[in-house]
Amino acid sequence: MNPYRTANITLLGLLLFVPVFALVSPALESLVTGETLCLHKAITGEDCPFCGLTRDMRQFILTGSVDNSSNRLFRGLCTVYLFELSIRILLLIFSAGKERMLVKLDILVHLPVFIFLFLLF
Repeated sequence: MNPYRTANITLLGLLLFVPVFALVSPALESLVTGETLCLHKAITGEDCPFCGLTRDMRQFILTGSVDNSSNRLFRGLCTVYLFELSIRILLLIFSAGKERMLVKLDILVHLPVFIFLFLLF
């Protein structure tokens, strides 16, 4: 298997782990009662920029709505997540024999997204 296809499969696996983690996180939280799972919050006592994203993702999966999200960044991050998931699936489907062209397309698509997110945060 070529390295580009392997990277796509790995990234797709990580992207698919996001909803799985969001759904199993209540069970994980019940195992660690009284402790915060956020290292930033444990050290500073303040919410980090990502606090609430797991709850928001779980709510999005169960209801299909982003209207009541607790984190102000969730709508944008959810849009980027769904875009990235779609792109990874398409690149994986169409990558057979076209790896060199798709690597360039992948970089061309993701570079502006990366720059936008970098400037956003």
